Amino acid sequence: MFWFYHEYLDEARRFRIHRFECDSEKDARKHHKQACEFRWVTQHVEPSVSSLFAKTETGSRAIVQGHRPGQPYHTDFQPVPAPDAVRKMFENVRIGGNPDDL
Repeated sequence: MFWFYHEYLDEARRFRIHRFECDSEKDARKHHKQACEFRWVTQHVEPSVSSLFAKTETGSRAIVQGHRPGQPYHTDFQPVPAPDAVRKMFENVRIGGNPDDL
């Protein structure tokens, strides 16, 4: 099973969500791409489409990244670089070795 969500705020700024399910990956990817064109948006505020999820033997996992209006559609995950503070914390981390040497 595959699914994703149409998400938006209505005119009263209440969060609304609509789940869309598919049985085949081909149909799910097609409908997800169409949803990311945001033709379903009329008077909604702050629309978005969630990631496309698949049910696997180990649980669920995202197979296509979520989108907001104006973002180009892509099916590969594009990692966000870590903030400088996080990278600085990892500068002194060593895998293996003796913990007494720290």
